[in-house]
Amino acid sequence: MNEDTLAVIGRAPESRREALVRLMWIVIWLAFMGAPASDLLQDEHTAWATARGGLGLASFVGCYLFVIFRHISKPLARATVCGLLAGLLALATLLSLSLGSEWLLLFVYAAVASGAALPLPMARWAIEGANPLTDREREVLRAASDGSTNAELATALHLSQGTVRNYLSTAIQKLASRNRAEAVRVVRDKGWL
Repeated sequence: MNEDTLAVIGRAPESRREALVRLMWIVIWLAFMGAPASDLLQDEHTAWATARGGLGLASFVGCYLFVIFRHISKPLARATVCGLLAGLLALATLLSLSLGSEWLLLFVYAAVASGAALPLPMARWAIEGANPLTDREREVLRAASDGSTNAELATALHLSQGTVRNYLSTAIQKLASRNRAEAVRVVRDKGWL
């Protein structure tokens, strides 16, 4: 994924066409909701479990669509979006534990909703393959992987020490790392160096 593609994640659709494309993908995703729905229709559960499952599935789909289309009328606060995503995860857990493996698919939907609703650094856990770093941030982290100081990095990369510090700080923040060494370990583990 390039940075232009990543910029689309977590923002409102800017045109009617973009909203329609999102709607198309949502319809495709909802088509895969057949496993839990057919599980409910097969009479393998008690009437009470089927009713709970149907209500849970309807709640999950409604919450999912609300999160995905959250910017259509008015943007939601970050706490509200995070609360709704936590609700999706809680419903996915409850339904899959109580009704069976067909319901594990709901975790995929929760991850997709997180990737679509959160800014990239917060959604990193849901979009495993997405690299939030710029080429220059990766270059500075690659050079820092040998333990060089900021002054040494600045000389080697022909940058000022302040610029090196800023690139490292931004990369550490994007990777939700505590320090330079942890950021280097994260990018190395993910194959981004």
